[in-house]
Amino acid sequence: MRNNEKKLIFQKKNQINKKNLKKKFSKTDLDFSFPSSCQKIKETLTGSFLISYGNYPPQVRCYDLENLSLKFERHLDSTIQNFQIISKDWQKLLFLRTDRYLEFHTKGGFHYKTKILNQGIDLLFHPVNNIVYVLSSKNEIFRLDLKEGKFLNSLKNDSLYENTCSGKSPLVNTIAFGNSGGIINFWDPRITQKKILFFEGSNFLKKFKTKKKNIIYTL
Repeated sequence: MRNNEKKLIFQKKNQINKKNLKKKFSKTDLDFSFPSSCQKIKETLTGSFLISYGNYPPQVRCYDLENLSLKFERHLDSTIQNFQIISKDWQKLLFLRTDRYLEFHTKGGFHYKTKILNQGIDLLFHPVNNIVYVLSSKNEIFRLDLKEGKFLNSLKNDSLYENTCSGKSPLVNTIAFGNSGGIINFWDPRITQKKILFFEGSNFLKKFKTKKKNIIYTL
């Protein structure tokens, strides 16, 4: 009987907690909608805030997940191609604008902007070396050292294809850049003269078929 009573008490407590949680979420003013559309949304490293960007007009919003509230909203002078959170929380943001500007924001709002040579396609921040990688619409990848406050020598994508996307590994010190030819170039951030590996997606898997329990890969 005691075990059954404990079980019933535990179930009732769970039901009460669920009801309280529903009330908390139903009463909050948290609204992720934008006048036109939400383009991108990212979580801070601490997991306590969400940063989202949307149109029109171009604007950025910061949501406090612990208090379920809108922390701030800022309007921008240009549409955004991509943005990166360059601090553990929401206080430092970097926006890649479609008019070839990099725009920095701090706790107080707009801080500084600088122009790049070519149209930016994507933006990558590597926290280990505090370098921002900006993929241009051509074959160059610009590097901005945030610690030194200056542009470094650009990386060269040695192909006829244009840059399309970027990424980094959370496990190893490696960054990657993709292009319109379906090729992914892998780089060690410490070595800037030559890529360490490349991967051509079109030739990775030419044939895939199953026959009973056997899986055959042809590379």
